[in-house]
Amino acid sequence: MPTGHRRPYLLTSRFAGAANELDAALLVNPYDTEAVAGAIARALSMPLDERRTRHEALYRALLANDIKFWTERFLTALTRPRSHPTWLRPVSTLVS
Repeated sequence: MPTGHRRPYLLTSRFAGAANELDAALLVNPYDTEAVAGAIARALSMPLDERRTRHEALYRALLANDIKFWTERFLTALTRPRSHPTWLRPVSTLVS
């Protein structure tokens, strides 16, 4: 297959923080070697149309989740007030 017709594929750990944004990647449990081998085999035999579709989705995800977006989301999470679970509230506020 000519190089111009190839689209790369991405295998990533399902435990990686970026796995939520990069859901078009082949997500694997890196501790399950058989699953990793299966995902590699799937990627190598993946039809060109599927590789293109996944590549385009991954590229859009990377454009939408750039460093500015990640920084803003991180800083927002740091400054957002945290709600405490009910088991941490004083008993007097739980009893009516």
